Amino acid sequence: MSTPVLWISKTNTPGDIRDDVVPGFNIVHAPLLSVKRTWLSPARPKINDVLAFSSANALRMYAATHTKRDGTIYVVGSATKACAHASGFASVRSANGNIEALFKLIMGYETPKTARIYYACAAQVSGDLPAKLREKSFAVTRAVFYRTHGIKTVPASVRETLDAQRQLYVFLYSPKGAQTFARLNLPFDTISTFSISANVDAKLEGLNLRQRKIAKYPTHSAMLSLL
Repeated sequence: MSTPVLWISKTNTPGDIRDDVVPGFNIVHAPLLSVKRTWLSPARPKINDVLAFSSANALRMYAATHTKRDGTIYVVGSATKACAHASGFASVRSANGNIEALFKLIMGYETPKTARIYYACAAQVSGDLPAKLREKSFAVTRAVFYRTHGIKTVPASVRETLDAQRQLYVFLYSPKGAQTFARLNLPFDTISTFSISANVDAKLEGLNLRQRKIAKYPTHSAMLSLL
């Protein structure tokens, strides 16, 4: 029997998971989304702002544009944390999860409400962090650094897997990525999906998939534990 294939569909970012080795699987890295920087420059951070980042892409683009590195920053997960350290940030707190976890992290450290939260993110993010923070009386500036665009055709490496009739497992990381996956011309009844959250899995409704699973926690490690 041929070795099954695990399709890692996450957009590539510095400090990401490209070197993962999963026993019993061949790995295919093929992002479902491409990243394009916004043509309009986002607002500049102020000297006393508390910085928060929704992704490694947002942090990388911020770091290429702005010099502010002081103070503690809040990031959504481990890939973003690694990117932050590589970009010169000394004090980084990671939510190790999703936007909801990032909100709880900021609240848990009793961030002073006199500080403005400078939130660097994509145009579309799962979860409305600014709204949740404003409900707690924080001032928030949403700085949009990039947009994502779904691919239109099945990646060549994935098509080769299907043509060879090998078992295909797919890791899905965002609602938009899952929507993009659902629009592709794929034999869904032969494919198993592993979603990072229920919100992501919900975008697969109506597909006749071989198998659908949801990670217990919104982390890559929790997704790996499903295999």
